[in-house]
Amino acid sequence: QGSSGASYYRLERALSTIGTWETAGNNISDASLAYEPLFNDRNAPLGDKYYYRVFAVNNSGESPPSNIIGPVLKTEHTLVDNMENYGKIFSYKGKLMLMAENARDFKEDFQRVSGDKETEVIYYVPGKMKGCLLNVFSKANSDVVKLSVSVDGKKYSGLTVSRTDYFSGEGDYQYWRPIQIKKNIISGNYRYLKITFIQSAQIGRVEINYGY
Repeated sequence: QGSSGASYYRLERALSTIGTWETAGNNISDASLAYEPLFNDRNAPLGDKYYYRVFAVNNSGESPPSNIIGPVLKTEHTLVDNMENYGKIFSYKGKLMLMAENARDFKEDFQRVSGDKETEVIYYVPGKMKGCLLNVFSKANSDVVKLSVSVDGKKYSGLTVSRTDYFSGEGDYQYWRPIQIKKNIISGNYRYLKITFIQSAQIGRVEINYGY
């Protein structure tokens, strides 16, 4: 729960409740995303249990620390792309555009990318891919994207995924159809994920879980 007087937040983690504490995230905003986790501690080493606390920050300084949450066992890393920019995409081919307008039509998701048919987006993770999740928006009640994985970024194999459609009608705002695409378990030494647009659509979030 955010503080009305905070400009941003600083997050600390430690291996015990008495420290030693280190900064895990800084300049975290509670207004940057709608209905999504605000921070992903991708840099914490795997295999340990961590405790976390938060400080609210404004021009007057820092608040006292929050209550401590934990222990949280870190079993895998997660690459999270909320589409603020192209920085987390390894490469792409075709027409890909950052989108921000008409967030109401996209479940208040104001950071998205749009792709035309046959556009390809490739992600790379520095470890064995374990699973993935995509939040996709489409105008059509049919398959939107297909996923494939690769060990070397050259030869790709298709993934069979689950597809959950959360559409409840266009309503007054002509809502797009929100679809979640998941693959809970990916076996193999795959490090590359390719997303191929079957038709024009928009992607709001990509998560790729990986480990060693």
